[in-house]
Amino acid sequence: MERLKRNTTIKPLSFILLLSIVLMVVLFFVQSRSDKSIRAMQKGNELAVKTFQINNSLQEIINHVYFIESQTRKQINAAEIKLTPTLNDTIKDLNRYIVEVGKLTEISTQQSFNQLKRLLEKKITLTKDILDSSKSALIAKQKLTGEQNKNLLDSIYIAASDIQIIAETDLQQTIIENSTVSNQVLIISRSLTIFALITILLSATLIIRHLKQNNLLIQALEQAKIKADIAGKIKEQFLANMSHEIRTPLNSIIGFSNLAHKTNLDGVQRDYISFIKSSSENLLYIINDILDFSKLEAGKLQISKAPFNLKDICHFIEMLFQVQLSTKKIHFSYQIEENIPLNLTGDDDRLKQILTNLVSNAIKFTGTGGNISLRLNLIKQEDETVFIQFAIKDTGIGIPEDKLKTIFERFEQADSATTRKYGGTGLGLSIVKQLVTLQNGTVDVHSTINAGSEFIVTIPYSINRMANSENNDKKDTPIVKQFNTAANILIAEDNKMNQMLLKFLFQNWGIKITLAADGKEAIDYLQKNEYGNTQKSNVPIIAMTAHTMPTEIEKSKEAGMNDYLSKPLIEERVIELFNLYIPQLPNNTIVKKMNTTYVDLNNIIKLVGDEPAIIKELLGHFTKHYPEEVAQLEATYNSKDMEQLYTIAHNLKTTVTSLKTNSELVMPLIEIEKYKNIDADWNKIGEFVALLSKSVEPVLTEIKALEQELAVK
Repeated sequence: MERLKRNTTIKPLSFILLLSIVLMVVLFFVQSRSDKSIRAMQKGNELAVKTFQINNSLQEIINHVYFIESQTRKQINAAEIKLTPTLNDTIKDLNRYIVEVGKLTEISTQQSFNQLKRLLEKKITLTKDILDSSKSALIAKQKLTGEQNKNLLDSIYIAASDIQIIAETDLQQTIIENSTVSNQVLIISRSLTIFALITILLSATLIIRHLKQNNLLIQALEQAKIKADIAGKIKEQFLANMSHEIRTPLNSIIGFSNLAHKTNLDGVQRDYISFIKSSSENLLYIINDILDFSKLEAGKLQISKAPFNLKDICHFIEMLFQVQLSTKKIHFSYQIEENIPLNLTGDDDRLKQILTNLVSNAIKFTGTGGNISLRLNLIKQEDETVFIQFAIKDTGIGIPEDKLKTIFERFEQADSATTRKYGGTGLGLSIVKQLVTLQNGTVDVHSTINAGSEFIVTIPYSINRMANSENNDKKDTPIVKQFNTAANILIAEDNKMNQMLLKFLFQNWGIKITLAADGKEAIDYLQKNEYGNTQKSNVPIIAMTAHTMPTEIEKSKEAGMNDYLSKPLIEERVIELFNLYIPQLPNNTIVKKMNTTYVDLNNIIKLVGDEPAIIKELLGHFTKHYPEEVAQLEATYNSKDMEQLYTIAHNLKTTVTSLKTNSELVMPLIEIEKYKNIDADWNKIGEFVALLSKSVEPVLTEIKALEQELAVK
C-alpha cells in the first residue's frame, strides 16, 4: 500500500510540476518577445509619424521656394523691384520649416538635410539680391533667369527628395523588421497555446488518474480498516473467551486453595497448598497482564483520581512481596524523601500496578541474597501539583545496552534465554510504559550487566490538602466482615466446581444460599421464593462472570445487572458487595475493631483472613519471636554492628506493620534504617532501641487481650 501511495502521488505531481516549470519558462520567453515586438512597433509608429511630418515639411519648403520664385517673377514683370511683406513672410515661414525638418532629421538623413539647408540659405540670399531696389528690372530678370538660380532650384528639389527617400527607406526597413518580430511572436503564441492545451490535457489526465488511484487507495484503506475492526472484535472476543475459560477453573483452584488453607493442615500440606495458591495467582497475574494490555491498546483503560497515601503504597508493596523476598533472602527497603507530601490525589491502583510490575521484575531477576530498593523523591512542584519520582533499583542480572531502547515494547525481553529461564509474557514493562504515559508521566531505565538495573518513573499528582488522620485511618481500615445472616441469596452457576466453592464459602460465613444450574432455573426459583422484597423488581442482581473485558462488563450492566464480580472471586470484593446491597442487621458484627496501640485485628484479618485458628497461631508466633528480635536488636546495638542492626530493624519493621500498619513502632525502626548510608549517631540510635525495648511488655499485653477476645468469640 505504501508503494501504491508513492506511485500515485510522487510521479504525477513531479510531472505536473515539470510541465508547469516549462510552461512558465515559455511564457517568460514569449512575454519578452512580445515586449520587444511592442517596442519595435512603437518605434515604427513614431518613425512613420516622423516621416510623415518630414514629408509635409519638405513639401511646404518646396512650395514656399516655388512661391518665392513665382512672386519674384511677377514683381520683376511689373517692374516692382523690392522685397514685399508677402515675400518676407514667406521667407520666415521657410526658415521655420527648415528648423522643423532639422528637429525631425535622423542620423541617416543628417547629411542631406545640411545640404538642403545650405541650398535654401543660398536661395533666400539670391532672392533678396534679385529684389534689391538699387537694381534695374533688366538686371533682376537676368539673375532670375540665369543658370545659378535654375541650378539652385534643381539642387533644392533633389536634396529634399533625397531626404524623403532616406526617411521612407528607414520606415520601410522598420516595418519589415516589425513584421518579422510579429510573425515570430505569432508563431510562438500559437505554439504556446498548443503547448498549454497539451499541458492542460496531460495535467487533467494525470489528476483524474491520480484521483481514481486515490479513490482506490481510500477504498483499500477502508477495507483494511473494516478488516482491522473485525480482527479487533475477533481478538476482543477471543480474549474474553480465553479469560472466561481460564478464570472459571482458576476460580475453583484459588477458591478451594483458600478454603483448604483455613483447615487444619500439617506443615507439608500447608506448603503444598501455598504453592498451589501462589502458582494460581501467578497465572492470574499473567492473564491480567494480557487483559490490561488489551484494554490499553483499545484505549478503554481509564485513569481515576482518588485520595491516597504514599506510605501506604510503599507498605502495600513491601507486604505484597514479603513471601517472595523471604524465600530468596532478598533485602528490600523503601525510602521516602522528607519533603514529599504523603497525602496525594491520583490513581493509586495504577500506581500499585506500576510498582508491582517493576518490583516483581526486580525480584524475578535478582539472585538469592540480593538487594532491592524503592526510593521516592520530589522532582519539582508546580502550585498544587508535585512530580514524584519512584526509583526501583536491584542488584540483578542487568539488561544489555542494546536492549534498553526496546525493553518497553510489547512481548520484549532481554533475550529468549531470559524468557525460558524466568518466564513471563513480555508485557509487564509495556504496560508500565503505557500506564505512566496515560498519567502524563515518564519512565526510564539504567542498567549494567551483572550489576543490576534501575527503573525510574516520574508521575505528577495533586496534593490532597484536605487529608487528615481520620480519613487516613478510615483508608487503612480493611473491610470488616459484617453479614446479615438472615439474607436469602440465589446464585446461578453452571460449573459444578464453582457451585461447591460458593457453597463452602458462604457456609463459612453462616449464610444460606440457593444454587441454580442456569438462568432459567434461577427465574423459576425467583418466582417461587422471596429474594430481597415482594416486588422482585428491586432485587439486587450481581453478575458473577469470568469475562472481565470492558465490553462484557458493559453488556451485563446494560442487561440490568446492578454490579459484577469477576472470577476468581476475591473475598474482600464479595464482602464489599454483600454489605453494599444487603442491609445489615444491628449487632450482627462478627469482628469489632479494638482500640489498640500496637495490634490491629482488622489488619491481621486483611493479611491472613478471618480464621481464629490462623490468627491465634500468628499471634503465638509473634509473642514468642518479638521479644527475641528486640533482644537481638539490643545486643547488636551494644556491639555497634550497623550492618546487622539495619537488617534486624528492617525485619522488625515488617513484623510490627503486620500487626498494625500505622504502629508507632514503625518510625523508630525507619530512623534506625536511615543510618545505613550515613554516619551512625549511636546516641540517637540508642534512644530508638530503648523505645522499642520498652514496647515489649505493652505489645504482649495487647496480644494477650486479643487472644482472650478471640477465645470468647
